[in-house]
Amino acid sequence: MQSFSLNINANFNNDPFCDELIKSLSDDEDDDNYNEQKADNDVQISHMNEFELNHNYDHEDKKRNDIIVDEDEDEDEELSVHHPTTNDEESDSDQHDSSDDEEEEEMMIDYDKNLVLDKDISIATMLNKYGYKNVTKLCYTDQGSVWRAKSPKKFGYQSVVIKIASKLHYDHDKNTPSEHENILNEIELLQKINGQLNECNCDEIKNSVIRVIDTFETMDNYLVILEDGGIDLFNFVNECHQQISNEKIVVNEWQNTMKIIATKLIKLLNFLHTKMSVCHLDISLENVLISNIKWIQYLDESTNCYKKKLSPDFELRLIDFGAAQCFHIDINGDANMDGNGNNII
Repeated sequence: MQSFSLNINANFNNDPFCDELIKSLSDDEDDDNYNEQKADNDVQISHMNEFELNHNYDHEDKKRNDIIVDEDEDEDEELSVHHPTTNDEESDSDQHDSSDDEEEEEMMIDYDKNLVLDKDISIATMLNKYGYKNVTKLCYTDQGSVWRAKSPKKFGYQSVVIKIASKLHYDHDKNTPSEHENILNEIELLQKINGQLNECNCDEIKNSVIRVIDTFETMDNYLVILEDGGIDLFNFVNECHQQISNEKIVVNEWQNTMKIIATKLIKLLNFLHTKMSVCHLDISLENVLISNIKWIQYLDESTNCYKKKLSPDFELRLIDFGAAQCFHIDINGDANMDGNGNNII
């Protein structure tokens, strides 16, 4: 194209038409060069865009791979950190289990902490295992001991008294005691008396003998669970004498109370002798319980001071039938022990 334009310039110099033609051809040449350059630029830009796009893809892939690697590393770190945490958790779990066991043991240990003798602690622990709580020892007996406790649910969580007799005092072949008291005989008599009292129409006598709630035995002991009949008459009388000394109880009112107590006991003993053919053989203030104690305050006219007296609706219960015996009256009017002819009078 360039050689052609030079030839035109040589042959048609100073010709206006030729000048115009040459100019037009030059412009076309410039346009072609521009278009070629533009096409080259577009191709170059296209290559650059493709490179950048590929570069971006590579960068994104690399970034994604880095993220995955980081996640894997984090997981590995979490796993590596998790293992000792698991051991700690297992240790905490073991400690929690051991603490639970200790709490259960503490819950099972529910007796008087003042107990010192191993024998007493063993008995209290045994009662706890049978469901009895708040176990306290009341006293020793010739054959064992007496305890107070709160009964398990099956007996209504009531306060009960537990009498325990060691099997060392009994002939294992005959289950007979080597001494005059016999807890097995006592259980049998009480159950018999309780059954008769349930049919009694006299309310004053109906609740006058302690009731058996349950009985069981262990390898070492016989146990009888009795209702809690209150304070024994011996301690109650001593307390009342102290209040008489302090001028809170008037002597003549106390004498009236003692008449009521004596009357109730006589009616009870008459029932046992005539209806049950049972002789207690161990009547004492310690073996009579008093409950439903209510004091009445009143103004004493002689001293113009307030005094108190016992309400007559208190209840008495006879306990400790360990030495009691059944008897029958023969045709001669003699009272003999039941089962043998030994006279008891």
